[in-house]
Amino acid sequence: MKQLTLPRVILLLLALATLCFIFARSTKAPADSAAESDKVRDFLEDVLPPDSETTDFVLTNVRKIAHFSEFGLLGILTVLFAATYRLRAVFLGRWFVFGFFAAFFDETIQMFTSRGPAIADVWIDVGGYIFYSLLTLLILTPVLAVRRRPLFTNRYAL
Repeated sequence: MKQLTLPRVILLLLALATLCFIFARSTKAPADSAAESDKVRDFLEDVLPPDSETTDFVLTNVRKIAHFSEFGLLGILTVLFAATYRLRAVFLGRWFVFGFFAAFFDETIQMFTSRGPAIADVWIDVGGYIFYSLLTLLILTPVLAVRRRPLFTNRYAL
């Protein structure tokens, strides 16, 4: 088994905290969730330029953008965690499956709070996870190629 390093522990805890945050949002009652979204929408109305197509899009899709971003953060953290090991296609494939099941479970939680889960929301979540995962890989690939070893070697061993 690979040695447990401080960066691995930190990345794992951050990923788990992000997952808990996502799931906690899904346990909210419909009225509470809508009120929270309305607060964000009100803030964005004050910040974004009025009467623009971009503003209209953002205000209409606040919840979708939030889910895309939350799962994007989860994707970034899981790729960074995976990068502390040697990256292999099979290994990364498992992380993408993890992202799908996390999104599926997130929507399943909403069935118990009467919030009406939707398969389209699963794909939005998975899309955020995969988009940000691939973006992180694109940025990390040159770094890993130069280093020829995983990020955060065992000098931080616990």
